[in-house]
Parts: sequence; structure tokens; C-alpha cells
Amino acid sequence: MENEAEDLYAFMLTLPWADYCPFVKRVSFGPQMKPVPRARRSGNTNTQKPPYPQILVDLKEKIQTRYNCRLNSLECHLHQNELAKVNPHFERQPGHIAMVSVGQPRRFTVESVQENTWETLILAPGSLLTFFGRIKHSMPTERHARTLRISLIFRYVPKWLVKNGKDRTPNQEKVDLAEYEAAQPFLKLGEAEIDESPLFQGVIKKWWSETALCRKMESGGRESRTNGGS
Repeated sequence: MENEAEDLYAFMLTLPWADYCPFVKRVSFGPQMKPVPRARRSGNTNTQKPPYPQILVDLKEKIQTRYNCRLNSLECHLHQNELAKVNPHFERQPGHIAMVSVGQPRRFTVESVQENTWETLILAPGSLLTFFGRIKHSMPTERHARTLRISLIFRYVPKWLVKNGKDRTPNQEKVDLAEYEAAQPFLKLGEAEIDESPLFQGVIKKWWSETALCRKMESGGRESRTNGGS
């Protein structure tokens, strides 16, 4: 599986990346949320036309099979060096996201504001981090030199989020949620089956990370805190 991550990294370097924000480039596939205007951030989603590269289609199908879900969007970021960062934020689309990382390992923090818990993971090459939109997440800058890190972020992006972005009306948000729920096979299972799904093992507000594209993360450090403890 290590070779699979290396092959994916090599392929990603060949894509037509465009400047997105300082020290970060972007390329996208499928529906994308309407960009939010921000200082020093490009509104260019750099969305590619189909057909999509088979290596990315295969990866999406692998994740969909594992979680019995449907994903229709891929947003990729190329973090160029130690100054590249992801500011703390929540996702706007309903449901979950699945993020694959290749290249330089980087620290990545996930936080449940409701539960006052957070955890900082070291995302190794080939790691898969899956969490829900209400989880705040970020990637800090680093003190020491870092080489390229690429993130592949799979989501389900509904139509009103594409058309209106953060300016959706409350009714449009409800329509988007209904679209997401109708598209997800795991939501059609019985309650007992959902509890056994990999997407819902443990508590829904928690997060977990796996390596080698769909296996447990066995390398890389981690530090965590729960309710103020260490």
C-alpha cells in the first residue's frame, strides 16, 4: 500500500494546479461550493472537466465502498512549504468529508466544540482522515522546513451550495440536506446496521484516522486533549 500512496503523489504532481492562497495551490473535480470572497484568496476553484482521471475515480470508489456512502466532489490542495496553513473552520456542506494526504507529513487538528475536545494528528503519506462538517479543523504552519504536502478532500456538495454558497437561504439549506440524505446509501440502513457502519463506529462526533488509503494509521505521532486533560 505504500507504493499506492507514492503513485498517487507522483500523479497529483502532474495536475494543472492554480494559485489559491499564499503557499497553497488548488485543483478541483466535480461540483464545488461557490467561493467565499476573502482577502488573499483566489475565487478560482480551478475545476477540471470530465472525464476524470481513473486513479482518482478508483480512490473515490474505494472510500465510497468502505463507508457505504456517495461522494460527488473532490477538492485538492498543494501545500508548498512550512508556511502553508489551513485556518480553523467548519465545513458548510452537510454530512462527512474524507481527506487523503500524500507527500510531506503535517500536523492537523480536529476539534469538537460541543464536547470541548481536540486532537492533533500527524497525517502520514497515504493517511485517510474522515470527520463530519461540524468538526472544526485546521493545519498550522511549521517552524522547520517542509516539502510538498497534497490533500485530496472528498465531499458530497449539493446544488444550492454550488449556486449560492454561504448565501443560501434557510429553505435552500433544508433542500441541500434532503439531497444529501437521499444520496447516501448508509442512511437507508436500519438503526442497528448504521451503528455497525465504519462511518458511525464509536460516537458520531468523534473522528478517526487511517493509513495506506484504507487501513489503520500505524506511523506518525499524535497528541491529544480531552476536556482540558492531556
